[in-house]
Amino acid sequence: MEVRDRIQVALIRGVPVAGDADANWASFERLTRRAARRGADLCMSPECFLDGYAVAHAGWDRRRLVAAGRRMGREFLPRLRALAAEVRMLLLLGATMTRGRGCFNSALLMGADGRLIGTYDKTHLLDHDRRFDPGRRLPVFDTPFGAMGIMICADRRWPETARVLRVQGARVILNPTYGMRHVANEWWIRTRSYENECYICFAHPTLSLVTDPQGNVHAKRSGARPGVLVTALNLASLPTTMLDARRPNLYGPIVRSGVARTGRRDRRPRERKRR
Repeated sequence: MEVRDRIQVALIRGVPVAGDADANWASFERLTRRAARRGADLCMSPECFLDGYAVAHAGWDRRRLVAAGRRMGREFLPRLRALAAEVRMLLLLGATMTRGRGCFNSALLMGADGRLIGTYDKTHLLDHDRRFDPGRRLPVFDTPFGAMGIMICADRRWPETARVLRVQGARVILNPTYGMRHVANEWWIRTRSYENECYICFAHPTLSLVTDPQGNVHAKRSGARPGVLVTALNLASLPTTMLDARRPNLYGPIVRSGVARTGRRDRRPRERKRR
């Protein structure tokens, strides 16, 4: 498959209704069609857009989340397939997803032919998100535009998340989110792009943000009014200066569990046992 180096990415903005999948699907479908008319190759929603990020609401216990996730697979997954095939675009939809006994905060990436490319389950869970089961993998997905990675909301706080995706070849990282969108968040996203020399597309209900491999803001639009930001990315010849200069043999402590609490290592020699 020939890899295309230019892609038009569309980021959906809009505050979904908690627990109203039908209303949220209607919004997603309407804005997706708008993106298609503007020539987008990929359209992405914010985190858990289909269910309106219901997990954040006290009344949504595990039982209700599981039921919402089952409905996603039974009813809305076929709709997503059909919509992608109709508009001939890659589609990413954030939703609660139930598989077997697991219930996940997921992002489904659908191909322009209506085939599911893959599903990513949020790996780093905090606070109310702990009602979900954590994802266990950080995969990248093959698309006509090369490898893409996905991280959901809080996943972006850990530098290792984006780095793992990038070293597996991701040229673009899609970051559907529902949480913080303050100025510090922009610093984080710009830093993740800079240190990994790739594009990151951050889709929040009230903020669309795309950062480039140099850590600059490539495109940005904010506001609570529903809309779509469409922007072109040039994926040809992404820089790899810092990636090539990495020294992975030094990074072993990163993957060890626990953190040194003293602030410095105790360098005193151990006292020898007397014989």
